[in-house]
Amino acid sequence: MSKYLRQYADHQAYKDDTTRPTDRSSVSVAGNGVEYDGKNVIVPYRSASLEMGDEKLYDLAEHREVILKHGTYNAATFDSARYVRSEAFYLLSYADRDIFVYKKCIGDKSNAYHGGSADGSELWAANNEYKVTCDLTQSGGFSYTCTPYSAAISGSCSWVAGATIASVVSQLTTGSGLSVKAIGDNAIRFSLSTYNNGTITFSGVSNATVLDCSLSARIGINGTPKGSHAGFQGQAVKTIFPALEYMAASIVCYCESGNNSSYRTNVRPATFKSYHSASGAAAFAAESEVVPMKKSVWDALATDEDATHKALYDKYGGDYDQYLLSRRIKKNICKGINATCREQGMAYTYALANCYFTDAEGNTKHVYPGAAICAAFGITVDGETTGFEPGNWYMNSCTELVEELTPEHVTTLNAAIATAPGGQTIQYRAQWAVGEYLGNIAWFYTPTCGALFSNYKCYSYQVRPLLASKRV
Repeated sequence: MSKYLRQYADHQAYKDDTTRPTDRSSVSVAGNGVEYDGKNVIVPYRSASLEMGDEKLYDLAEHREVILKHGTYNAATFDSARYVRSEAFYLLSYADRDIFVYKKCIGDKSNAYHGGSADGSELWAANNEYKVTCDLTQSGGFSYTCTPYSAAISGSCSWVAGATIASVVSQLTTGSGLSVKAIGDNAIRFSLSTYNNGTITFSGVSNATVLDCSLSARIGINGTPKGSHAGFQGQAVKTIFPALEYMAASIVCYCESGNNSSYRTNVRPATFKSYHSASGAAAFAAESEVVPMKKSVWDALATDEDATHKALYDKYGGDYDQYLLSRRIKKNICKGINATCREQGMAYTYALANCYFTDAEGNTKHVYPGAAICAAFGITVDGETTGFEPGNWYMNSCTELVEELTPEHVTTLNAAIATAPGGQTIQYRAQWAVGEYLGNIAWFYTPTCGALFSNYKCYSYQVRPLLASKRV
């Protein structure tokens, strides 16, 4: 290695030298900086020398964490027998942690609404389930009604002694947000997806029993069940689990101008401009309004006789780009948003992942699947502690989501992600954050308008875990 350690007086001298090897690693000291060249440049793990896109590895020969420098990975010469890839790439550091972004989104659901139909999506909160157990040795029946979304769904059924559960299920009316499934020989699962905290109301129940599975909601697998209805997709976490009171929902989202931009704040300026130029507010909107004005409305302010309107135009020198940039979210702060700051992302992930319920088929399930899938994610190696195991990964906070999706970061991270088999680029995927907006709404990034946005917990969006490592 020392043969390929070179020193230059300054960076220009380094650039002028064309004799450095390209078929292996080399390290150059150029003035006060360090440059890495060649293929599969692997260096000791030092937090101070991390650069965007560096990948964290584990060295099985020396039993320690190391770094693969961004831009140097070469599959043909990479020693996969010696080095375990985390396939997670350096994003940022804070406090005592270095944060790495995993190569792709995880989850077993698809989402065609935002980000395409690729797998890797999860619900923020689970559907509510009900179990109806029918005594088919006697005649019976029941009726039900619910409003999963905007339209009510109602139905009824009846049976005579000796009927089959299939014949009962065939009578049931379902629709968007409501599904049913036969369980064994005599029970039915009703699964309710809702954005309005709706419940299923059963009436006229004869020779059947109804169980609301949300009654079993609890903190910890062996925790004490709530015993009262919990609207997983329609109630704030602290409402369902008062012991997690610190996880209060918040709709406050401050931008660079100091205003509360509520649910639509600029994350990716180019996309934000493209969207709002045509689809922004169609009339004058004060700077405190959620949706900024579209380009034609802004341009008309130049000759507007209303002093207030003209004052806003003059504040930004008539520059529409600067006006939109003032809607840029306050990076590093995301002031006021629940689970906003980086320190909260991991704590909130594991708190949410520790909330369970028992479903209609008797299975233990997570109340908050998006957080739970991140908490459970990991890479294990027999006999080694790599730092990639479950317990080190989590669901991003709003701040980390904003930091991850800056245009500059996305470009670098996507180049790094491209080196990992099965990697998914970042920018076109709607992605959940761990924070709540309201009882039935959580924060996420929307690629449609390039903004930190909010939407219903019953939707499936991408979930991309972050790896947290202790700084060294």
